[in-house]
Amino acid sequence: MNSPNSEDSWIPLSDIPDSFNELIDKFHHRHPRSPRPPQFILDFARRAPLDSTSHNSDSTSPSVLSHRPAIPPAIRRPRSPSAVHHDPRTNYVPPAQTTTRSGCISKPPQRLDPIS
Repeated sequence: MNSPNSEDSWIPLSDIPDSFNELIDKFHHRHPRSPRPPQFILDFARRAPLDSTSHNSDSTSPSVLSHRPAIPPAIRRPRSPSAVHHDPRTNYVPPAQTTTRSGCISKPPQRLDPIS
């Protein structure tokens, strides 16, 4: 069932003729959620035929380019800044008086431990 020619398999962009570029662009504009290769690979695939014809004398450059991975390695995310934790109790000042549910006015007792 996992044959290399299944509809879910990927083929190299270099195997797709340039005449299909417009068709592929239309498909991805109509189906933005479908998987697509990164933009730099698409640009590289468009430049690759020009580069390979201009460097026919250098036999090592096409082989080096063909060994590049299709998807670049993941780049580590920068570390998030460490969170600064503040104790909210250090800056709390109780109100001078509060009203209870029954409507009585309550005055909180004086704090014995002063906040410094």
